[in-house]
Amino acid sequence: MIAYTDGSCLGNPGPGGWAWALVGGPTASGAERSTTNQRMELTAALEAMQWMVDHIDHLVGRRCDSSIIDDGVMHRSDTPAGTTGYAVTTETDGTFDECNDLADRIDRIDRIGLTTLAGGATASTPSRSCGSGIDPVRVTIVSDSSYLVNCFSHHWWEGWIKKGWRNAKGHGVANRDLWEPLLHLVLDGPIEVDFSWTRGHSGDAMNELVDAMANEAARTQRGSGPT
Repeated sequence: MIAYTDGSCLGNPGPGGWAWALVGGPTASGAERSTTNQRMELTAALEAMQWMVDHIDHLVGRRCDSSIIDDGVMHRSDTPAGTTGYAVTTETDGTFDECNDLADRIDRIDRIGLTTLAGGATASTPSRSCGSGIDPVRVTIVSDSSYLVNCFSHHWWEGWIKKGWRNAKGHGVANRDLWEPLLHLVLDGPIEVDFSWTRGHSGDAMNELVDAMANEAARTQRGSGPT
């Protein structure tokens, strides 16, 4: 599977929106009244990861490759000042292999180190399998945000954690409230995750899609769905 992500903000800070899209599958968007572009980028990836983890039973053993596209324009429903919504539109051209009693059939979860792949940065994360002959869920999240991708390709998170969530200048890491849950899902969750950078507005149809979704969410302050 592949996930595209992107964030949008009308002013910085200002009204924001986020969006993600799974190629051949669901899409989602949401909005926040006052945020930053970086927070929207992170939120899009976080929302995409959370949806996939919540629907792991449908994703385990999927035979065809998919993609998730995310575009960040802001995020969380637990932010009192913000408004958030999301839409899910399913256009599946493949089939899912479902497992009964998933938890009982997990063989093991392995921590796999970070690697850098040609054309983008990747973070391979815990391997999870369900039953004999069923592959673990693997996802590549594609984003035009160097801020998001470089955290994993350059292992920024390792230094942050070692320094008690301080950056190289000794200041507190910005957006820690988003980084921590995202790192938990990516590094310790049931899905193997790679991150890859793409140039924005360069003709990538999926990147353009999530960009449009995020900008629309920022402008209208509404996310549509789920449908």
